[in-house]
Amino acid sequence: MVFVPNPGCIQIHSGPVNRVEPRGPWFNVLDPRFNLHLRTDRLAQAWLVRKPTVDGIVTSIEAFDAGNQLVLMLFGTRKPGMPEAGAWRALAARAAEAGSC
Repeated sequence: MVFVPNPGCIQIHSGPVNRVEPRGPWFNVLDPRFNLHLRTDRLAQAWLVRKPTVDGIVTSIEAFDAGNQLVLMLFGTRKPGMPEAGAWRALAARAAEAGSC
């Protein structure tokens, strides 16, 4: 799941991403039902976050710009009442180990 906050709203996408087209500093998702245009050169930091919930730990990757404004949050897809998928937790942990967050 991708959460992109903007003043006044949050865009949320849940599901597969198919058409990814990096162009220079831009990371673009150009799917029929989801578009994302992210300037990767403007990301200052990313954090692996583990949050306790009634359904167990929920893991996210949260990216911020140089002004410490939240730019993007990534979560594994899950339904309320269900635990987080182990595959997402492992993928996020590998990203953190690789220094991506």
